[in-house]
Amino acid sequence: MPTDKKALSPRREQYCQEFIKDHNATQAAIRAGYNAKWATSNGHRLSTYDSVKARIAELEEQLRLKHEDIIERNIELLYEVAHGDHVDTSKGMPELRHNIDGRVVQAIEPGAHGTKYKLYDRLRAADMLNKMMGAYTEHVDVTSKGDSIHAPLQIVFEEVTRKKDAE
Repeated sequence: MPTDKKALSPRREQYCQEFIKDHNATQAAIRAGYNAKWATSNGHRLSTYDSVKARIAELEEQLRLKHEDIIERNIELLYEVAHGDHVDTSKGMPELRHNIDGRVVQAIEPGAHGTKYKLYDRLRAADMLNKMMGAYTEHVDVTSKGDSIHAPLQIVFEEVTRKKDAE
């Protein structure tokens, strides 16, 4: 790893600030004021400096900590929507429990037979929680021995064609 001989200049600091926005070294270099003609090489070169890497890591940690509380609150809310006990059925007819703080109620409307409460969708909340926790496989690798999916299809096609020609 190359070491830079000087501390972070204002332009390098700006590069770091821009880099954490989209992790695109070329665009970060341009937005930081480096010449667009040399942005690709400048971005790559800057990304190899220890001080720049350390500053980017520091900025990303600050962002993570900043958003950690928000993420935690969102998870708690989604968990309550997905798994909370919002309806009291002890009297036969379902009634909304009185101790709900409004986080699970999407809308309150007057209805012909009393007040209608529209609750947030439990299934959607559970689905969002599962996605946040990585319960689903987002990307499926459909390759065969390093070949794309078309390779097995090509093999099948050739086999069928060969059998047909043999007849």
